Amino acid sequence: MENLRPETREVDGEAVEVPRTRLEDDDILFIQDDYRVTDGIFKDEHVVFDAVTDEWKRWLREDLEPEPFEIPHYEPIESETAGGGGGGEAGGAGGEAVE
Repeated sequence: MENLRPETREVDGEAVEVPRTRLEDDDILFIQDDYRVTDGIFKDEHVVFDAVTDEWKRWLREDLEPEPFEIPHYEPIESETAGGGGGGEAGGAGGEAVE
């Protein structure tokens, strides 16, 4: 199997990355929001499956056990603009101008 994250092992007292060639029963893979599968949390690293088809998406939504996969829909987070409610004015303590 290609693109698996390397495993870190200790060899002669030093940490060494060793390529992995197979998945173990306790390995965790991640389904990304573009339906690709990765061996790790990062979307563009260690991609182990990228043959995304409508059939694959349907299988994830309808047949995946124990629970179907659904891409979460997040509400946008509104950030405050500079100086808007940040606990003080720019320029120094108490809102006084600094020269």
